[in-house]
Amino acid sequence: MNLTLSAGGTLDITVHEVNAIDGHILEKHCPSGGLFGGIHVDREFENLMAKAFGEDFIAKFKEQFPSDWQTIMNRFETHKRAEEDVDNEEISIPLPLNFMKSCYHEIGKDDDAINTRILRHFSEKVSVSSDYLNITMEILGDLHRPIVSKIAEHIRNLLSKPSLQDVKTMFLVGGFSEAQFLRKEIACSFSDKRILIPQDPELAIIRGAVEFAQDPTLLRARVMGKTYGVEVCCDFDPKKHPREKQLLHKSKVYCRDIFETLVRKGERIDIEEKRSHTYCPIYPNSTELSFHFYSTDQEDAQFVTDPGVVSENVVILIPTPDTTKGCDRELRLDVKFGGTELKVTVTDVESENVRAASIQLVAQPVLHSRFH
Repeated sequence: MNLTLSAGGTLDITVHEVNAIDGHILEKHCPSGGLFGGIHVDREFENLMAKAFGEDFIAKFKEQFPSDWQTIMNRFETHKRAEEDVDNEEISIPLPLNFMKSCYHEIGKDDDAINTRILRHFSEKVSVSSDYLNITMEILGDLHRPIVSKIAEHIRNLLSKPSLQDVKTMFLVGGFSEAQFLRKEIACSFSDKRILIPQDPELAIIRGAVEFAQDPTLLRARVMGKTYGVEVCCDFDPKKHPREKQLLHKSKVYCRDIFETLVRKGERIDIEEKRSHTYCPIYPNSTELSFHFYSTDQEDAQFVTDPGVVSENVVILIPTPDTTKGCDRELRLDVKFGGTELKVTVTDVESENVRAASIQLVAQPVLHSRFH
């Protein structure tokens, strides 16, 4: 069983079992992670700059020279992935001309005056010389420590689950996996695992996506990361339904906003598995019906209005022109599980009208800007 850690702007952890005979992949745990990526090291560096040069100075410089500030951050991005066993005791980041001019104008007339300001917080571990910002490897490690410790703790909690006791190999991919401080933390924390890092870890994610696109059948089963459902009405039960959910129609009382579960978080699903659900209209003369889809990070939800339940912004509108049977008409909702999506199809049995839509299972990317 293998655990893959993808660390860049965010952290994504997946656990798979690979069939040694046919190479098919079974997902053993729903993807987990979150905002644990290398972007937090960037924020620690920004805090270092604010301490070293002053919060007001850095805030003013960002506002006046945003492109130069971006250049500083890009240069730090390159240097923060210090390779293992390097001889250098520090990294040196070139500072733009506008940054040095601003320092000379507002902090001190030369490097010595600027370093006097920096010494208040960083002793001799951070300094400026010849238009370079010098940071010792010790300080660079301090910038990494908060987030790499959180990553290791998250993996440790994940591997403590009984279903994941057989994990033997860990793959590190993504840009942040090049950082020696993350590699050392993982190697130290999980010395009993085989830890593999591809030659180009940042490109490994792209290669994996391309291979999956070429042969989606490689993934044979996945574990749901969320609970997905559809909004329906049901007969009102005063013992379990709140009064404000009542929906009156002639002599019939319904309960609205019901979250009908289609698949539950943590449930293991075979790819291409199909499930069917049957519904009937609540109004006998309805000639069009709508199906609204929702999801939640919880395993269960009772109503689509419950906290944490969000709309998937997927709606199926289906015409039901034959109203002869009134409320006894049958509408069939079929759910087919693909590699990265739920394919939902609604069929009006009487008219044989069919409408379909897809619900994406892959999380939306987290966009980040270094400018606030």
